[in-house]
Amino acid sequence: MKDAYFQILDFEGRISSNDVYHDLGFTDNLIETVQEILQNSGHKTDMETIEKLGFPMTVLRHNQGGLHIGSETNESRQAIIFYNHQSPEVAEIKTRAHEESHAVCYLGLRKDLEKMVDVAGIGKFCEEDFCDQMGFYVLRKKGIEIPDDLLIPYNERLRIASDRL
Repeated sequence: MKDAYFQILDFEGRISSNDVYHDLGFTDNLIETVQEILQNSGHKTDMETIEKLGFPMTVLRHNQGGLHIGSETNESRQAIIFYNHQSPEVAEIKTRAHEESHAVCYLGLRKDLEKMVDVAGIGKFCEEDFCDQMGFYVLRKKGIEIPDDLLIPYNERLRIASDRL
């Protein structure tokens, strides 16, 4: 076992000594970063392949936000995150916390993070909503007011989901 530290979440968890967590940090171009990761793992890097692999094409085409890429073998899991600069900085902080949270989930540390934050009901959220909530948690923890424009996409997704019930 070894420690993995998730900087913006200020969370440290124990992962298998074979597992890898890598935060590539800020990137200028999300598509180029995806292509570089795919090339390094022996995949094709054309846009059709990227789309077939399930990458969020809207995020990539707008080059705004961040991504988590998870891969595994029989022996290990690898979680890679990266993101780009955003304005205002509050969006950047939320995105980083969101992507770190995806890596936490992928590496099997979600329950440990839930215990650390101690927010009632946090364990009931699906992964995507959990990651959004962790972004909001980090902002609140830093004393940053959450602007409405960060809440609108989240609220819209919840409205659509509730309409399906």
